[in-house]
Amino acid sequence: MSQKLSRSPATENLAETYFSLGLAVAGAKRHEEIGFSCCLGSLPHPICNFALNLNLDPWSVQRLREIASSSRDFQVYHAPGDTPEEPDSLMRRAGFMPSYRLVQMVAEPAQSSSVHVLEAETEDDRTELARFMIDQFFAHQHSSFRRIVTQATADSGLDIRAIKDGNEITAAMMLCQTDASIGVYNLGVRSAKRNRGIGSHMV
Repeated sequence: MSQKLSRSPATENLAETYFSLGLAVAGAKRHEEIGFSCCLGSLPHPICNFALNLNLDPWSVQRLREIASSSRDFQVYHAPGDTPEEPDSLMRRAGFMPSYRLVQMVAEPAQSSSVHVLEAETEDDRTELARFMIDQFFAHQHSSFRRIVTQATADSGLDIRAIKDGNEITAAMMLCQTDASIGVYNLGVRSAKRNRGIGSHMV
């Protein structure tokens, strides 16, 4: 097991969210090694093939490279609180290359707004809202992939909420609540209703 490090509430929330989604993909497993935690699955996509909670040294980064080399879809996520703080040189020597950066933004709780946000309470509600979110983010992906990720989102146990106009979904988002934070993920607004501040009001 990795040494327990002091990570920010936002970083812990991110890890909880990624593992909740990844492990909801059929056949995916959580795997722990000295220096990292990872999710491994047969679906060729990073949703269930990734490593988090890094505490890397030259030995563990080589072991991570062995695992990553078995899947072209495997990604390693370095977050605040991981070690080393600047992993580029260590990881580049092992053959890893940076692909993108995700910016975490943190806000203090705000006053509630008048927007009525509905919580998905039934399995059918969760599937409907998950399908809406996946269609916003993966509209150009193959339908079989969208079905798998929709099912994983619905089965993840994460909180899914929406704004509706009658029976039509206007916007939806996924939340992950951990001890010290609530993370907002996959916030999507129907294309015809964008640029009206609906997403901001929902948050």
